[in-house]
Amino acid sequence: MYSQQTHRHIETAYPRSSILNKTILDIIELQESEKELIWTSFECSNFSSLGIGDSSWEQLNKENVFKEDPLDNILGMSLDYIHSLCESDLLFNNILDSTFSKVKSLASKDIDIKNSTNISQDQFLSLSGNFLADLPITPNLCSLNVLKTLTAHRITKLSHLTASSEYDIIKNSGMNYESINLIRNIWLAISSINAFLLEINIVRSSSFECMIRGWVTKHTKKERYCEIIMRRMGWKGEIETLEQIGQTYGLTRERIRQVENQMLNALRKQSAQNELKPIEMGIDSFLYDAKGILSIHELGVRLRSIFNWPHVPHEDGLRNLIEFLPSGKYCLEGGYIYYTEHICGGCGDIFSFIENYFKSHEEILISDLLNLIENHCNTFCSHVDAVTGARFVDSFIHYLIDNKNLKSFLKIDGNKAIHIGKWNLLKGRLISAAEQVLKTNKRAMHFTEVYEEIVKLRPDERDITERNVYASLERSPKAILWDNGTFIHIENIASFNYALIRKIENWLYERLINNNIPFISCYGALLAFRGECIDNGIDNEIALYSCLKMSAELKLAYPHAPYVFLNKGNVKMPLLTLIFEDFIHDIEGKVTLSEIRKFAVNKIYIKDVNIPQYLDRTPNVLRARDGYIHTDWLRLDSHKIHEIICYIQNLISNTGHLSVRKIFNEKKIFCKLMGIDSPELLYSTLKLFNNGELRFSCYPQISLSNNLFPEGLINNIETYIKNKKSYCSLQELIEHFGDGLGYSEQTIYFIPYRENIYRYLKGCVVHKETIAWNDEQQRQLEQIATNYYVSSLRSGSYCALVGMLINEDNIPNLGNNIYWTEYLLADLLKDKDNFYLLGSTRNAYVPTSNPHNIKTFEDLIYYILRDKFSGAANLIDFTEYLRSARLIIKSLTPSMLGQSDKVSIKNGEVILTELL
Repeated sequence: MYSQQTHRHIETAYPRSSILNKTILDIIELQESEKELIWTSFECSNFSSLGIGDSSWEQLNKENVFKEDPLDNILGMSLDYIHSLCESDLLFNNILDSTFSKVKSLASKDIDIKNSTNISQDQFLSLSGNFLADLPITPNLCSLNVLKTLTAHRITKLSHLTASSEYDIIKNSGMNYESINLIRNIWLAISSINAFLLEINIVRSSSFECMIRGWVTKHTKKERYCEIIMRRMGWKGEIETLEQIGQTYGLTRERIRQVENQMLNALRKQSAQNELKPIEMGIDSFLYDAKGILSIHELGVRLRSIFNWPHVPHEDGLRNLIEFLPSGKYCLEGGYIYYTEHICGGCGDIFSFIENYFKSHEEILISDLLNLIENHCNTFCSHVDAVTGARFVDSFIHYLIDNKNLKSFLKIDGNKAIHIGKWNLLKGRLISAAEQVLKTNKRAMHFTEVYEEIVKLRPDERDITERNVYASLERSPKAILWDNGTFIHIENIASFNYALIRKIENWLYERLINNNIPFISCYGALLAFRGECIDNGIDNEIALYSCLKMSAELKLAYPHAPYVFLNKGNVKMPLLTLIFEDFIHDIEGKVTLSEIRKFAVNKIYIKDVNIPQYLDRTPNVLRARDGYIHTDWLRLDSHKIHEIICYIQNLISNTGHLSVRKIFNEKKIFCKLMGIDSPELLYSTLKLFNNGELRFSCYPQISLSNNLFPEGLINNIETYIKNKKSYCSLQELIEHFGDGLGYSEQTIYFIPYRENIYRYLKGCVVHKETIAWNDEQQRQLEQIATNYYVSSLRSGSYCALVGMLINEDNIPNLGNNIYWTEYLLADLLKDKDNFYLLGSTRNAYVPTSNPHNIKTFEDLIYYILRDKFSGAANLIDFTEYLRSARLIIKSLTPSMLGQSDKVSIKNGEVILTELL
């Protein structure tokens, strides 16, 4: 009877074997007798027996299915038809479950739908060997609704359809609404795909060049024309110029242009463009899969993969080919392709999201950044359909950086997106790295500090030097000079107090106008407004100069820190030494240092400490005893001066140096005739006319330029003593350096205080190398002195005597047959600051660490007076005691006690202050 029923189904393109065209009984494995029994039983029932809720009947009634209808109608309906009756998965599943339950009850056996052999196990799509199998499924191949369903089940490529069947879906997911809906949409997609594949003629080529050549050849009979357009479009590699192609074929540039235009017109015909549908199918699929934007290079890589070309197409060639595609829905920008209606590349919300992310992060993997963007867009963007499965790829980030404002704060390093700040530190230009160090530290930094930080970050870059860093900071518009060698990032400067800056600008302007001076130093403005400047973070004249320069007052010019000029156009900073020269010249005679300071400090506000170094370098200005004078106001005779220089050379050919005082005294008449009235002025004059034969390192010394002796009189005296290899008297030094070379005796008397020089006898000194003295001998001597001091303490004394050490048997021997003296012993004991020498004879000593804490002669007198004289004594008697103890030479005076607060001398008595 069942075979006589009319099956109800929807006319579709589903295969005849599809489960969608089958009835419930068609997919259940039953005997004929069992089917007869089921039909008979269902004829006696109606739809109300399925137990469907009232709300569902409203929908079924609209489809002309009612409760009182015979239930056997359900057995005649195809699954696709039943699916079409149901708006919800709940209704469809209820109908199937109830029907299968009745069938199971009537057949008296289990029904295993998942493993039914009546469900087709054929693959949905057969693309064996087809190079398009790996293409993504896009709206170009099926409707968007179908695409959503497939994507929800992770069916995104054509190859996914070749690996599945209706049997697989039912076995994995069961017989339900979702399974039937998926199968239904798969067949709808396949119907569209097959129609598309039939429409185009897909021919696999061995390379991109071969594919394009085959296309071009169809539209010209001349092989040369084909070759010319292939070269001009970059379809053989790099684009060739008209001249290059003309040279190859012996044609003019104009003829090549004519052939090019002829071929372009032929290839732009719609019929010719339609032949590119196979490659456009690949381009469109990959572009859609990347959410509408790809780099030309990445597109070439993907096309090479699906067409199995040996090489990636040249970017120029691929870019030119895209302009011939029939759909015309693509845009090219720089090295990127995107849909004409693509909006993500210009989305301000995406830009803001990335910008905000990198305000608190330094780097991120590009894949992770794309995931964050996807999640953000899926949450907030009304234009994004998250079900399609398309995802942004790396090209999207590269596009944003190359073509949008992201490049201002973002860089790509391999697979990472890095904030421009970190990029600048690690890999940017040196000037960018220096700027970033300043910006990151948020304070003023010396250029050496900046250098050290950069070197730590870039240990492998050997060509970075302090000098390079300084030069970079000096060139940078973002690094503001804040002090000598110190810079601060412009963003780290506290906001300007423009009211203060305007006051300072007016102050500077008034002084430049009223005082008729060429420039003024910001140091003067800093002094005048110091409190307000400090309150605003400006603590030096260079920082103030930079702030004024940024303010850019048009009346003033800022050619060189820290000096400000009136803005008279193209202002250049003159040498300060020339300013000093002009001032001194205008006086027409000698100028005292106080007058120079009055001009430099009070008018142009140069720091007082800098004036001597400027004067020393000022041309044509000579130093005199009581000031400075310009050479124009002297009667200098260059011939006579050179005679003096030659005379000096002869004198010092043996000694190596002498004092200018000697020359002045010997050539006083010559000097007076030229207006040179002091040794100081003669020294400056000789220095001015010197052609390199002599060296003027430190007044009053003059030496040969090739002099091997150390510079400076004291060094020369020390060398003289050392070379003598014995002790040397001060009288000998005075005769040699004072009488012979013209040096001051006062300077010579300082030599005993020189390191490595020791007193030997009264008026005699000896060099450390002469006595062959070393650290081990020093240690031995100090040990002997300490032992003797301890022995003296035991005998009731508060100090030990240097003279007694000479009698010690184990005292070290001296070099060059030099014998020990008390003077030498005293100086050596004091050499390492481990002992105090007390008294005018320098004969008494104590270790610096002693039980009575004696440090001065006064301390020693205190203990002697307290313990041996009961705190007071007659001055004459006490003096005699000290002389006999070899602690003083003549008498005890108040000056020997210093600022005494322990011992006093009053009315011919010495008394402890505490007893007064």
